[in-house]
Amino acid sequence: MDRRKFLFGSGVAAATIVVGSGAFSQIRAEQRINVGTAGDHEAYLRILPKEENQYAWLDDENQLKVEMDKLRRDSETTFGELLELRNEGAQDVGLYVEASDSVGQVLDFEVDGESIVGESEAVELPVGEAKNVAVVVDLIDHDEEQLPEDGGINVVFVADTAALDGGDGGGEEGGEDGDEGDGGGESGSLSVDAPETVQVGGDTTADFTATVSDETDSGGQEATVTLGVGGEEVDEKTVEVPGGGEADAELSVPTVYEDVEDPEAERHGSLRFDGTDWTVTAETDSGTDVVEGTLGVEDAAIEFYEPDGDVSCSVCGMNTEMFGGWHAQATHADGTRVEFCSTGCLVSYVVDPAHHDAPDSPIHGVWVVDFDERPSGGTELIDAHDARFVLDYETADKFTTPMGGSPPAFPDYDAAVSYVDEYEELTEDDIVALDDLDDEIANEYRGNFHP
Repeated sequence: MDRRKFLFGSGVAAATIVVGSGAFSQIRAEQRINVGTAGDHEAYLRILPKEENQYAWLDDENQLKVEMDKLRRDSETTFGELLELRNEGAQDVGLYVEASDSVGQVLDFEVDGESIVGESEAVELPVGEAKNVAVVVDLIDHDEEQLPEDGGINVVFVADTAALDGGDGGGEEGGEDGDEGDGGGESGSLSVDAPETVQVGGDTTADFTATVSDETDSGGQEATVTLGVGGEEVDEKTVEVPGGGEADAELSVPTVYEDVEDPEAERHGSLRFDGTDWTVTAETDSGTDVVEGTLGVEDAAIEFYEPDGDVSCSVCGMNTEMFGGWHAQATHADGTRVEFCSTGCLVSYVVDPAHHDAPDSPIHGVWVVDFDERPSGGTELIDAHDARFVLDYETADKFTTPMGGSPPAFPDYDAAVSYVDEYEELTEDDIVALDDLDDEIANEYRGNFHP
């Protein structure tokens, strides 16, 4: 199995940690630690500043900023629980920081008081859980001369499945303790080539190739091969296996609910965003062989369910495609996908999912229409975790909107500012992130549907 490493962050822009103080010589008054990034809120490893933290924060562009000042020479300074690292993937991982000339020397990263620099120091980070990370600057055993002349230190956080158990990446293939997302396995006369991950999409499927072999000298035999996902059988093929040869059975499961007969009952088929267990079974005259594994599912916005009218807004009950310039989507970790006629209804749902009969599973993905693209039909949805909302309670007076108005959403802070600048009654204080939405805001937009 390939070793899986994921960096944190958003897009390709670098987050920065600034280490500045009179402890350094004049030319090193400000040292920067540039942390490489890959992915956004859907990244497998999310790194965020801890709440109520005066040293770390997200700037207006949702980039991580850390400033540690007033460091003294000949001292060791610990910034406890500075960052939160959360496993947003589909597998348990070992978490560590790669060592470098500076990392592991003048700069250390600790979890529960123990260094996590180097793969041998990795700590287990289960799916959906988080670790608090402290940053230690050691100027007792080291000095500022060990910091680069240009002030830049590349820091790489690693989430690695192989680091859990010394690098073997998991249990026996096809057994009870088999690899999660291992790309398949083998058991007896059955071997399976399976994807490690799949992203949901309009016509995307998760495709499996099951190879059944016959090592006898018989004239061949028939094999019935089934694919089970999430405990449900989703595909079956029958193949003729020649004596002394082998035959392939191509199996697949759709990733979107266009192919689900009852969208109200099973809004996303059998796929889960917190790890989907699969089983391939081959039954022949010689017996039954089974291979098991886990498929990682990467979330994404998809086309709204058609035909229009078959799926209604999970808050107000209106058809979700009636107002294409305002509608929204959300998913839960268990795979449930919900649709909304508008961002106003979405606000009520994300603030209090239980009130709207949501499943007992955390909200995973949220998508909204980019307000600036709304005149063109609003078909492109943006990630609401990265978006900025403007708390404009007069949108129903300015535009044609469903349900008495909704907060316009924008892909970044600057775009939201441009909207605010158009209206005298709005200020930048009206710009909020998804996590800022609360009961008061929800009641302003959907008082008739919010508790």
